[in-house]
Amino acid sequence: MRFIQIALFAAFLSACSPSKFVERFLTPEEQQLVRSAVDDVSRSDSADLAKKVPPELAGKVAEAMPFMHLALPQQPFELNATNVNFNTTGGVRIVNAVYQAKGKDARAVVQLTMQTSGGHTLLTAIQVERTPG
Repeated sequence: MRFIQIALFAAFLSACSPSKFVERFLTPEEQQLVRSAVDDVSRSDSADLAKKVPPELAGKVAEAMPFMHLALPQQPFELNATNVNFNTTGGVRIVNAVYQAKGKDARAVVQLTMQTSGGHTLLTAIQVERTPG
């Protein structure tokens, strides 16, 4: 019986990439928010990114955008999930997601925190850091 469980688990893991497996822990709305936020940073669009964060953080987006934009590889780049963890307490879901952006000549780690409450998901933090490679 144990062998069958291990075989089924191995078949499940081999059916998808590690990034796709990790992303399964995100809701479709969270996945879309991640892609949209990273796209905003790659286009240096602080106005669109500011719409995705709580009002009290919106003013800080324009200030941070140049640094995040420079750290992110130029398009086109691959965006792969490397880690996701979440906690749900009192009807509020908090998600921390880590992605790797891999471009032709550069790489970066993108860390995002999202909060879902009342059916609405907001980006509460984003950090982009260039990495060697």
